[in-house]
Amino acid sequence: MRKTNLLLLSTFLVTSLPWLTQAQTLNYRYGLAALNNQQYAEAIENFTYVLEHEKFEIGGDELTDVYGYLAQSSTVLLVEKLNPKEMSSIEQNQSLLQMALKQTIRTRHYPKSRSLVRKSEKTLVSLVTTMTHAIADSLLTTNKNYPCSRAINLSNLAIEILDQYSADRILEEKWVLFDVLSLSHYYLGNKEEALIHFLKARLEFNRLETLQFSMLHLSNYELIGSYLFDERQHLKKSKEVYTEASSYVKRLIANSAGSILTADIAELNRLDREFSKRLSRINAELDKKLLADI
Repeated sequence: MRKTNLLLLSTFLVTSLPWLTQAQTLNYRYGLAALNNQQYAEAIENFTYVLEHEKFEIGGDELTDVYGYLAQSSTVLLVEKLNPKEMSSIEQNQSLLQMALKQTIRTRHYPKSRSLVRKSEKTLVSLVTTMTHAIADSLLTTNKNYPCSRAINLSNLAIEILDQYSADRILEEKWVLFDVLSLSHYYLGNKEEALIHFLKARLEFNRLETLQFSMLHLSNYELIGSYLFDERQHLKKSKEVYTEASSYVKRLIANSAGSILTADIAELNRLDREFSKRLSRINAELDKKLLADI
């Protein structure tokens, strides 16, 4: 499958090369020649040099094409090098992932270069979606209150790739992305950032037409609810989060027959009890406050 995708992308790159124009530098032409010979690392090197040192020496169309060629070339190399389910592979290919995301998103401003990346973007979206789920699974294995150094490193990696390079602009499962970023920021102690991303995740998650079982989303309900209640002491907002979380858990339990593992059902029951206790405490605090105001 990976070889097939690589061949399709390679064929598309070769057939989409433009005729040479006068508004091109030698490095630009070297980049085109490298693409034509399917030497993608060399193409990236030449086009990166053009972008960093010669962008005022080439024409406007050529400049926007550079964005597309960099997006294509880096995605082709990712198909060859990246195992999106392996954390070590993600780490090793971080700069390539960042380039592919940055340049693919950049082409959205330019219709001509946009046409160059239609096929490679689909491949990139598939890779990054798989990678995001893998990061989520890995993050969920750590102690939420005392994340290990591996989880800290992985959180930094997720933010450096997915957040700083605006992956939400191309991914379809935006709620998964925002939940991963929320959990990553939380583990790094950036709890306000975690809250911001969780609110985005809630917005996207609540738009889903079918009920989705997500331990990732549930973990963020638990952590953000605790942050709002225990640290921020924001009773109304924490009540809103816990009320929604409790409703979600109850719906999952009611629809769990045959579709959710026994271990996950046990965790759902634990969360159901935890959310109910939290809501009781919040309601008691709100009642006290109401009496004090009379």
